[in-house]
Amino acid sequence: PYACVFTYHCFNKLDLNPMPKNSGKWVTIILVLGSAVVLVFNFGKFYTTSTFLLLVLSLIYLQWVRKVNLTSFYLSYLVLLLPFALTNGILTGSFIESEVVWYNDLENIGLRIGTIPVEDIFYGMLLILWNIRLMEYFYQRNQSSNSVAG
Repeated sequence: PYACVFTYHCFNKLDLNPMPKNSGKWVTIILVLGSAVVLVFNFGKFYTTSTFLLLVLSLIYLQWVRKVNLTSFYLSYLVLLLPFALTNGILTGSFIESEVVWYNDLENIGLRIGTIPVEDIFYGMLLILWNIRLMEYFYQRNQSSNSVAG
């Protein structure tokens, strides 16, 4: 997660975001609706249910309650999917004789991209999203306390 947060931070500092500012809201709408559909049709499969339920709740909370612009996060995550696919592919059995991480297909959709369960893409999104949000929260809190003290 540290390298992913650092990538996001660098993209922001270098202002590398060719996407329109409001495009994040549309991506969020698509993700929430798509995740809700997956959740409804696969409810009860632990990995699928927990991943998509938490993703739906997190995106709704961040986009419409906290009013966070997620556009730069989505761009960063899109770039991070390449190293994710490589490392997660190896862990789940690509290029090696036996997988390091094993998934019970009774607890997920059973759909894989190579050897990677499709849920891992969204679990990774959730993981990185909250690492970034916590980093930004603590940074803003630190900035606020420094401006009050200084």
